[in-house]
Amino acid sequence: MDAMIHAVINNKIYPLHYSIEVMFAVNEEYGSIQNALEILEKDGRDSFDVLRFLTVAMANDAELCRRAEGYEPAPMIEESEISPRMKPVEYLALKLAVSQAVNLAYRQEQKSEDEEVDLGLIELQKKENAGM
Repeated sequence: MDAMIHAVINNKIYPLHYSIEVMFAVNEEYGSIQNALEILEKDGRDSFDVLRFLTVAMANDAELCRRAEGYEPAPMIEESEISPRMKPVEYLALKLAVSQAVNLAYRQEQKSEDEEVDLGLIELQKKENAGM
């Protein structure tokens, strides 16, 4: 299963997964993930709406990933479970988790391109394998 960021919502832990399916939904709703994240950075009702949208989309996507891996189905999260009545500290923690989940998805895709190659380690491994 892909790496996921976990968030606490109403005292329950939910994994968050940003997939292409979520990306498509975000693009339809906000035009792009960049637009959504710009709105999320602010502190207002629009920011909360983006937070709720991304949280529900990513939490439910994570649940679908779990089910595809053969895990017992858990309930999907509903928009009503993410209330503007949450404490500010919970709001900030959820914003951070959502941002981290998006960043994690893009970082994993780019990792293979940017990964440094340790030539010294490769030479050492060749020598060890030749001596066997």
